[in-house]
Amino acid sequence: MLIRFGSYNRVAPPHEMPIDGNGRIQCSAMKNFIYSDGRVRNVPGTQSYNSSISSNPVPWVKRSYHLLGDGSFVTRTLCYSNGYIYYGDDALGTLTSCVTNLTTDAIPMDMTFQVSGNSILFLFTGQDKPRKYDGNGSYAWENTILDDSIFMGVEFLDRAWYIKKNSSELDYSEAIKPETIEDTLIIGNDKNSCNMAITKGAEDSFFIFKNNSIYQLLGSTPATFKIKLVIDKYGLSCKRALCAVGSGWIFQNTNDKELYFFGGTESSITSLTEKEIRLREIINTTVDSLNNVCMTVHDGMFRFAFQHRESYNDINDSELVYPINEPQANGLPYWSLIRGTNVLSYSVWNQQGDNNELVTGRSDTGKLMYHGRSQDFDGVVVEKQIRTGEIVGSPDSVCDFDNFVIKGKPASANKYGKFRYYLNGRFSDRAEANIDMEGETRTVGGVKIQKSLLLNEVIHAFMSYGRGNSISFEIYDDQLATQYEMYSINFDVSEIYKLS
Repeated sequence: MLIRFGSYNRVAPPHEMPIDGNGRIQCSAMKNFIYSDGRVRNVPGTQSYNSSISSNPVPWVKRSYHLLGDGSFVTRTLCYSNGYIYYGDDALGTLTSCVTNLTTDAIPMDMTFQVSGNSILFLFTGQDKPRKYDGNGSYAWENTILDDSIFMGVEFLDRAWYIKKNSSELDYSEAIKPETIEDTLIIGNDKNSCNMAITKGAEDSFFIFKNNSIYQLLGSTPATFKIKLVIDKYGLSCKRALCAVGSGWIFQNTNDKELYFFGGTESSITSLTEKEIRLREIINTTVDSLNNVCMTVHDGMFRFAFQHRESYNDINDSELVYPINEPQANGLPYWSLIRGTNVLSYSVWNQQGDNNELVTGRSDTGKLMYHGRSQDFDGVVVEKQIRTGEIVGSPDSVCDFDNFVIKGKPASANKYGKFRYYLNGRFSDRAEANIDMEGETRTVGGVKIQKSLLLNEVIHAFMSYGRGNSISFEIYDDQLATQYEMYSINFDVSEIYKLS
C-alpha cells in the first residue's frame, strides 16, 4: 500500500481521515512541516537582520519604496518598537532610531501616497500625531496636521481615506491632498459597532470592515459616494486580521474567531478553518492576543501569525499557512502549522531589485528576521513532527504490517530523523527506527559524494509491533541544521486472522 503525506487536520478523528485517489492522507499531528506541491517539507529557518535593539517586540516592519520627484527610486528599511521608529542598514545589519517618544505599546499601520511626484509614507498609531516620511537620506520624519486618533489610512481614487479609534466615521481627503479632509461618511447606525479596517480591491472596489458587519463604498466622486451594507452576520476581530488574497480577502471573524474568505459579496463568504483546524480551539482569544495577529502572502503562501493557547509565553509564537494556488478537491486549503517563529509583523521585500524575501518583526525581542536563510530559528532547534491519520488495514481482521519503504529528499547533513509507526492508535517507544537524512553516500579520497538525491529507505517492523487493524506513521526530528522533504511511505499489509 502506498500513502502520501497530506496537510494538517486537527478536527477529524485520525481513523476517519480518508485517503484520496493519489494515496494522500491528512495528518493528525503536524508541526514545522509545510504541505505544498504534493509533498511536505520542513519549514525554512530564520536568520536575524540585527542584534536585538531591546527586549521589546517589533509590531511594525516596512520595506518602503520611494519614487522621488526626479524619477529615481530609493529603498528604506523601517520598523517600530517601544515608541521608537528605526531605520535599517541592510549591509551592516543595524537599526538606528530616528523618531522617539511615541506610544510604547502601539501597533502602527501605514499608508503610501503619491504627492507631487514623491512617494510619501504615513504612519498611524491611533494615539500620536500621524507622521510622514518622504524617503530622505537623513531619515527625518515630519508631523502631519491629521487627527491623532486616526489608526489606518488607504489611498483610493487619488484620495486618502481614514478611520479612527472607536468610531464609525470614514473621512476622505481632497484629491491629491492627503492631509486636507474634504468630508466624512458615517458607516452604519449601530451605536455598538465601530470601524476596524478599510481596504481596496480590484476594479475600484473599496470595503469597510466593522466589528459586526461589512460595508462597500460605491461611487467615484463626492457627489456619488454612498455606503452599502454587504452583510451584518460577520465582522472583523481586529484591525490586522485582514489580508488581500487572490480575488478577495481573508479575514478573522469576530464571533467565532475562524478565518473566512470574502470575495466582495455575501454569497462569497466561505469558512476556511472551521472544518479542519477549528482555530478558536487553539488561538488565545484574549483581546490583547487577538490585536497582535497579522497576515500576509509571500511566495504563494498565505501566512497567519497568532498566539497558540499552548504558548509558554504571552506572545505570538505560531503560524497557520497554506499554498493559495493549490486547494483541496473540496476547495479548502491544505493547512500546515508552524511553531516557534515568533512573528509579530510581516514585510515582503519584492520591488526595486529586492529578492522577494520575507522579513518579520519578532514578538519576543527587538529583532527583524530574514526567513529562509537558515535551517533553524535564529540558532534555536526547530522541532519537527508529522503524523499521518490512521490507515485501516482491515476493519474486521488483524493484519501484519511490514517492509516500510520511506521516500523523500535527503539533506546534506549526516544526521538521523526518527521514523515511528503506531498500531491501532497506540504509542510505543520501541516501534521506531532511524532514517538517514543524508541519503546514500560514498567517500572518494577525502571527499564525501552523495550518490542519490532520493531517500529510499526500507525498515522492517518488529514482529510483536507489526500486527493490528490500523497503522499510522510519524517522522520526528529535533536536531539543528536538518532539512528534507518527505513524499510517501509504501508498505506491505496482509490479513492474518478474522476478529471474532
